[in-house]
Amino acid sequence: SRRPAIADPAVAGQRSTHILRLGADPRQLRFEGETVSKAWPMFVTVAQAKTHARMRLAYTNAVSVMAEASKLTVSINDVAVAETQIAAPNGPGVLNVDLPSGLLEPGYNALRISVQQRHKVDCSIGATYELWTQVDPAATGLIFPDAGDIQAADLSDLRAISPDEAGATLIRAVLPPDAGPSSVERTLRAVGRLALRGGFVRPVVDVATEPGTQPGLAVIVGTTEELRKARRDLTIAENEPVVVKPGSAPGQIEVVVAGQTDADVDRAIESLWSPASPQQVGGTPAGMEALVAAGGYRVNAASTIRLRDLGVHSEEFTGRLFRTTFDIVMPPDFFSAEYGKASLRVDAGYAQGLDPRSQILVRVNDRDAASLSLPDRGGDIFRKRTIAMSLADLRPGFNEVEIEAQVGAPADAACDPLAAVAAPKRFVFLEQSELVIPPVARMARMPSLSATTASGFPYLDRATPAKLFVPHPDRATIGAAATFLARTAVVSGAPVDVPLSFSSPDMENGSAIIVGAFNDLAQPVIEAAGLDYLATRQVWPKILPKAGEGIGKSVPARTGMPSRDEDLYKQWSQNVGSGFLGEVSGLFDRIVGSKGAGLRFWKQEDDKFAPSAGDRIVVAQSAAPSGGGRTWTLITAPSEESLSAAMREIVAPSLWNRLGGRIAAYDPATGALTSIPVEGGYFVETAPLTIGNLRLVAAGWLSSNLGLYVLGFMLVCVALGLATASVVRRYGARC
Repeated sequence: SRRPAIADPAVAGQRSTHILRLGADPRQLRFEGETVSKAWPMFVTVAQAKTHARMRLAYTNAVSVMAEASKLTVSINDVAVAETQIAAPNGPGVLNVDLPSGLLEPGYNALRISVQQRHKVDCSIGATYELWTQVDPAATGLIFPDAGDIQAADLSDLRAISPDEAGATLIRAVLPPDAGPSSVERTLRAVGRLALRGGFVRPVVDVATEPGTQPGLAVIVGTTEELRKARRDLTIAENEPVVVKPGSAPGQIEVVVAGQTDADVDRAIESLWSPASPQQVGGTPAGMEALVAAGGYRVNAASTIRLRDLGVHSEEFTGRLFRTTFDIVMPPDFFSAEYGKASLRVDAGYAQGLDPRSQILVRVNDRDAASLSLPDRGGDIFRKRTIAMSLADLRPGFNEVEIEAQVGAPADAACDPLAAVAAPKRFVFLEQSELVIPPVARMARMPSLSATTASGFPYLDRATPAKLFVPHPDRATIGAAATFLARTAVVSGAPVDVPLSFSSPDMENGSAIIVGAFNDLAQPVIEAAGLDYLATRQVWPKILPKAGEGIGKSVPARTGMPSRDEDLYKQWSQNVGSGFLGEVSGLFDRIVGSKGAGLRFWKQEDDKFAPSAGDRIVVAQSAAPSGGGRTWTLITAPSEESLSAAMREIVAPSLWNRLGGRIAAYDPATGALTSIPVEGGYFVETAPLTIGNLRLVAAGWLSSNLGLYVLGFMLVCVALGLATASVVRRYGARC
């Protein structure tokens, strides 16, 4: 790999309990290459904005970084507040800067870190990949020495909760040991809405019987009678069913949602967040810009977007390899195929005397998508120069677009360190550059984990409700399910309300989310999700779930090994056909769908997947066995403990935003995320099939099925030939 592995961040100095961290994981805070700039939105309360504030940053860097020619700059709301040489290869470097009074405003503010790095001894473009600076997420953020702890008074204060040292926000769901499905379901609904209300980028849910003493959010839900039985001595006013108060630990907020009856509790939960009245948050212009860019700019229709609105700033560059990135989120029903072009209209310029092989390269999701050569030895400046890339390079959901300018020069061969310190400008990139998205086909191609993890599709459609199945409801598994739902709610901007069942789904269930350790799931459920049951059992044979603390009544769903006859029957069923008529019937079924539910691709079925020995969580998506265009999403792991721990990791933005295809498997030991693309699949209609949309869908489908396209073309040619021959025979002699 051309990119170095991510180093463990060093923790610099004593951490303050009042530090407001960025909420980023170590991968997001790794700055690689010669120039990198990233911004984060940071929510500041009214009290914090009025008091003295300090910015603190800790970092380490590669030994290859030349301190004399490298610098790190920190800006808040587009005002530079600190700059330092990058000179911490042997230990943590620390910045402590007092902020000017009035710089921070109530609401969202933008904190930007920009890095310029040069190599000590190697001036080749390849050497730029050795340059890195790692910012420590635990010891970086804003400190308010005189503000004290969060003075929780209402739900707007949730945004002031600082993430923990890994960038996660802990939500503790407080449940009694005998909680049943309805009680757990209500708590999960409240947790999802509070995660939305707090804007938690990486919510992690723990299930416990007490609020605990850790910073974060504690959530208690129930009727007044249930709370009384649990010995929670709370005064709940009839007109104030939601109580927000400081928790029992510094940095903790406790939210109690109560009512006299179950119906009262349900109404109180709905009041936490409602799509009819979304909560408005304010902040500085730079802060709001960073807030939009942090979650990816959502593209909902054909549009032209200025790169400034995507978080890209103008920059003059003196190095050899310029890079800037931005993130966009395509609709979940965006049909990705070769039927159109997205384009970048670039405003940029380059100096004279560059290597004639210089070019601008565009990557989408780490894959080369398009390029533009910079061949003029005399330099050039241009506006709206178009770089076209196929719509097939984009995917539903989250997409990272990287613009890279390779601008080496013959003088680099000498590699004079003094020249690097005062190097002339080679390249300029302007924020007025634009991204142009053409009209796209709107038809969801499923399965698609990227669509689900970016928008909750298809689990937000109340017209076709899904269900959450947790066959073995111990605390770790419930916490993993709640974490998945809360993370999905935050990215989709709406709560994922799904009825909960402590049983295993049967083959007639519609859309479903199934969460459980491998040995707690039935073999048909495992195989329906696209996993190889026997191979997975061999990979995870000795990793068995320990006896966890249960929640409610457990309904186990374990099954024994299949018989030898079953295996032989399945093998022969897959390999034996039914002659020509059978092939025609099978082709028809694959195209129109065996149950008449959606259009299927003319391709072989997807192969079964087996995780590797190091994988500790698998997220698999497939068509529901009952058909009807419904979708199953299965989340499983070798054990309950593994499921809980790995789920905490994959909800980090740097991993969550990369989930895609039909199956994703994660190995925490190596950090490897394996994604299995869709070869088969099915369509789910989401928009009216207007003539324009139908044309785009047909063009996209044919581009993805060239064999069928060629067959259709040949049939048309044969039909045209036969028609021509018939006409010639009938009328040719008269001519």
